[in-house]
Amino acid sequence: MKKFIELAFKVAANTQTQLIITTHESELMDLALLRRDEIWFVERAEQCQSRMFSLDEFKERYDKKVNKAYLEGHYGALPVFRCFESLAEELSNV
Repeated sequence: MKKFIELAFKVAANTQTQLIITTHESELMDLALLRRDEIWFVERAEQCQSRMFSLDEFKERYDKKVNKAYLEGHYGALPVFRCFESLAEELSNV
């Protein structure tokens, strides 16, 4: 994915192109690859609304390991993993 993004930046250089990528790959949260304002989070609120916010709100240093900080819960928007067995059970009852 990093190579894909780097290639997209190269192809889009000096053009008015926008690329939007959604992923669960935390390794892409790399400030050597993306600026703080290019990394966005989506967090599910209490009543199933989604709230979007940028990493730029946190004013992290350029050398911060943001993927590690994200997985430690510093920014919110953490993925919720449920046991696959309980999910399979729920689906079988539908």
